[in-house]
Amino acid sequence: LERLVRSGDPNAVYHACEALSQIAFRNTRNAQRIMDTRNPDLPTALAALLSLSILQGGPTSAAPLGPTGPLPLDYPPFSPPLDDASAYDILTAVLRALNNCAWGSPRASLDMADHPTLLDDVETLLQQTLQHPAIQNAPRLSEAEIEAR
Repeated sequence: LERLVRSGDPNAVYHACEALSQIAFRNTRNAQRIMDTRNPDLPTALAALLSLSILQGGPTSAAPLGPTGPLPLDYPPFSPPLDDASAYDILTAVLRALNNCAWGSPRASLDMADHPTLLDDVETLLQQTLQHPAIQNAPRLSEAEIEAR
């Protein structure tokens, strides 16, 4: 699955992340094994996918990874570039896999916190999402409306 995450094929990346999510769901051992995969580094590959630049309005690409780490910036990870819906699907699958790992294993959660970029990439993604015009222009519910629902 790790090779598929790094493959650059959007379909393979999406399905690999979904499979990781299912493998980690309610299974402490599997969740920890996903975070322990270091040859090559699966948590770093997942973090790189979180850098899809759709939320910044730029071309959709991720920090490309080869078998030994980052590739030169001119290496295209997805060819042709992803449309926004596909990129959102991949981001959702990555976040779901990370969520299931964290939920399934306290040690995996600590490994995520200790990873040099993973939580920073999640935080950056969430901040970019909050700044997206679709979110900024969305109608806001008052507390009374929320309680009424």
